Amino acid sequence: VVRTQLAAAPGVAFAPLHDSAVGALYSLLNAEAAKGSLMAAEASRLSTRVAKLAEEIKISLEYDVAAAKKARKKAAVAPTSCGMGIVVPYNRRTAIGYRKLHLMGDELRKLLTRIRNSSGGERVQHQAELDELINWANIANDESDFGASLQLGRDLLNHDAAFATQAKQMLVTAYTLLGRTAFADIARQHAAQRRHG
Repeated sequence: VVRTQLAAAPGVAFAPLHDSAVGALYSLLNAEAAKGSLMAAEASRLSTRVAKLAEEIKISLEYDVAAAKKARKKAAVAPTSCGMGIVVPYNRRTAIGYRKLHLMGDELRKLLTRIRNSSGGERVQHQAELDELINWANIANDESDFGASLQLGRDLLNHDAAFATQAKQMLVTAYTLLGRTAFADIARQHAAQRRHG
């Protein structure tokens, strides 16, 4: 379970919260109780109830966030703008599974911002750059480097709702090729919601 927070750049950043929904709820309730807000007493009461439930169903509420971040970073094949990176099968010997695209990270975010902030011929020119990048990601898919379109799709979806359609195309293709059809369905539904704001 991850927590989202607004990032300095467009989009959101993700951080591990707990490895179970019960543990995540417990963590959030404890954080609210510690704030001393109007809801602190209720949050504390609910936190106690969740702790009892966790004990009954034998779920540990202990969780090392730093270790979880370190493990995710180690497992990630490439970074994403949300901070979680992508995890795909990657053969280091043959270099199959992921291919670095020519435009990513800050440079990709700058291009996406230029597209959003321009109009007319200038916008068409910037959009052509993105279309070329999408084409390269699709070529990578043809050559079994599915991670490229997964990375690009996540960054597009995280940047702005205006790129939800392209993000959906990239994510659905990548997840399907990776055999993660449940995630492909989630990507379709999330992109549809993202387009509506």
